[in-house]
Amino acid sequence: MLIAAVLALALTPRQPRLARAPHRPRSGLVRSVAEQELELDADDPVYREELWLYQEDVRYGGSSGGGVGYLTAYNPSMVDRSHTRAVLLLAPPRAGVKEFANRVALSCECLVLCPAGLAPGMPPSRMAAEAWAAATYLNRQHGAQSLVVLAEGALVPPAVELVAAGDIPAHALAVLAGDGREAALREISVPFLALFAAEGSGAAQASRMRDTLSLNSRLGRDYLVKDFSECGRDFIFAPRGETEAAAAEDALALVEAWVGRYAE
Repeated sequence: MLIAAVLALALTPRQPRLARAPHRPRSGLVRSVAEQELELDADDPVYREELWLYQEDVRYGGSSGGGVGYLTAYNPSMVDRSHTRAVLLLAPPRAGVKEFANRVALSCECLVLCPAGLAPGMPPSRMAAEAWAAATYLNRQHGAQSLVVLAEGALVPPAVELVAAGDIPAHALAVLAGDGREAALREISVPFLALFAAEGSGAAQASRMRDTLSLNSRLGRDYLVKDFSECGRDFIFAPRGETEAAAAEDALALVEAWVGRYAE
């Protein structure tokens, strides 16, 4: 099954491409050669994030002609203008958004644009206009040919409805810690990924979403709903402890697999 293959690939243990080498001081006078090499690697400029990331505050138009956002991208592809895929991150203003966008850009080797003017309760027509303007900018200014929409939290329900109605352009949709209305979930026709924290009602929401998506004949098998046990709602943007940090890495791996599979 396609989804099973994507899930297996995403959750296969792997070394991060650009992870910084850990530095673990130890007591005593004796240190292994491996530890000394790790310390040297940690100081190597090649491991510095800024070398691999392009970051800029951009103006892309928008519903009133003044849309602004944060653009981050895998820098080698910016240099030779070879980016063909992009992620549009729709998230309310909050801590951790830019850091998560940077991780997606590095992991997926793509462009990521985060519009700055989005907020819960905003008119859906305005959100759609912002998304269209951002998608147009990514295509015209950076040559992106495919787009994955990634929505978070309170912006998930309207994003699902707008993508289902064709009012936001998307080749695939992924949602983090947010539910979608049943009618929209039955109508969505692009590959769909949903990641939930199991804490609170997350596990129950995930179960209901799976049941609803199973009735969507347009979607077929191109969906995956994953809930992470023992994780709080904020585990992707602000993990607490080793368990949530590991779960956040698995969530990022699933996003990477989704982008790699459906945004080529």
